[in-house]
Amino acid sequence: ALRSASPGIVMGCDVPHCPRDVLVRARALLNDGCNVIGRRRDGGYYLLVLTTPRRQLFEGVCWGGGSVYTQTRTRAAHAGIRLLDLPVLTDLDTWDDIESVQADFEPLRRYLGRVAQQSGKQTHQH
Repeated sequence: ALRSASPGIVMGCDVPHCPRDVLVRARALLNDGCNVIGRRRDGGYYLLVLTTPRRQLFEGVCWGGGSVYTQTRTRAAHAGIRLLDLPVLTDLDTWDDIESVQADFEPLRRYLGRVAQQSGKQTHQH
């Protein structure tokens, strides 16, 4: 998308619990000609939707830090890009993140239940 200057969507892989309606809303806003950002609780973002991608939003950013969202918004403002906000989400970086998200995300809760069950079986076999 950066090379072709066509609309683009960048999404983090550590937000599998992103609600479908958030993605549908982001796509609808893109179709309406809007740029969109979804902030993560830790200071980053999980989704960036741009009608025309701009390299300056990605260059020189302190990736992995707690100010990625703020840096991106500042860079967008300097470039004259208006970003609309999506709901804030927690990404899955730590065990605490996983525990907080699993309460409201059934697939993760089921997976953790299976892992716990398998761990219990392995412990009893040894």
